[in-house]
Amino acid sequence: MIFLFDKSFEPYQSADDICQSFGTSKSTTSQKAKLIRDLVGMDDYWDPEYSTPHMLNNNPMNRFRMTKNGFII
Repeated sequence: MIFLFDKSFEPYQSADDICQSFGTSKSTTSQKAKLIRDLVGMDDYWDPEYSTPHMLNNNPMNRFRMTKNGFII
């Protein structure tokens, strides 16, 4: 959600570097990250509460509109 592993964003840090710094394996770190996401309700990639302004502006769902009849266009 914070795009730490995305090289096009600053700051950037690889998952391998973080795991090495903490002395953990990637699978353990991934499992704990999933647990934390579930505990705080970070289950949506585009959740406005956990997204950067850049990601909110680029949300593809912003282009859709719902009609009075409930159709999404």
